[in-house]
Order: sequence, then C-alpha cells, then structure tokens
Amino acid sequence: MDLTEKQITYFWERVDMSGGPDACWDWTCGCADNGYGIVVYNYKNWGTHNLALTLTEGPPPTDKTYALHSCKQSRKCCNPAHLRWGDAADNGGDRVEQGTLLHGISNGSSKLTDAQVLKIREKYEAGNGQELADEYGVSRQTIRRIVKRINWKHI
Repeated sequence: MDLTEKQITYFWERVDMSGGPDACWDWTCGCADNGYGIVVYNYKNWGTHNLALTLTEGPPPTDKTYALHSCKQSRKCCNPAHLRWGDAADNGGDRVEQGTLLHGISNGSSKLTDAQVLKIREKYEAGNGQELADEYGVSRQTIRRIVKRINWKHI
C-alpha cells in the first residue's frame, strides 16, 4: 500500500473520533450501497474499516482475510480497537453471534416469504422439486436446500 502522509492524514481527518477511544469512530464521508464507508486511493476502492486496520496493524495476512468489526453498531466504524483480521468463517460466525446475518425474508434478495417456505416443505414429495421450483419461481436446487433445511433453517 503506497499512501502518502497527506492521504493518510486526509483519511483520519474524516473519521469522527469524538466519542473517545472506546467509542465507534465513524467514517464521515461516502458510503457504499451496503452502508460500509468507502474511499478511493490510487485508483483502488477501500472499505474504510479495511484501510483503518491496514494503517494500524499492517496489511491483511492473506488475500482471503477480512477486516472484522467487533462492535457491529456501525458499518462506518474505523476504530482499530473494534477491528481485527479474520477469515470467512470468522466473519460468518460473527454475523450469526451478533445477529447481523440476514436470512429469510430479512435478506433483501430473498424471493420467498417464511409462509411460502413452510408451504414448500408441506407440499414437497420426492420427485416434485422441479414443479415446486416452477411454481415459486426459484431453482430446483433452492427447493432441495429448503427441504433439507440447509437454507431457511431458522423456520
């Protein structure tokens, strides 16, 4: 990462640290559609939490490492005390533990409601997965994952 001192200063000047060392330090500028802070340096998009952790702890250990929030109060948080490097399993575990995993109808990309999923399970018989998929506008794989409780296991 080749940032100048001016770029680093610019970044930290746009982080609200007014709550003190234990508070979330929110990014005060642009955010991506998912609510995470974002900044562009040297033609590269950076999640501001990734940049904050990189600046304070060094680069991620691998290409498959994420900057994880322990606070989950704000996707804009850049407080290094609230951040740590972790892998996809760590990230998924945090999302379940902290209640930020979007599943079922709370997931904006979901095509089915809880009631429809229950109806699919009720109607399912071996061999009619494609019929159900066509009826509900989803793939046969989705039907299989619903019936086997791989997906929608919260109901």
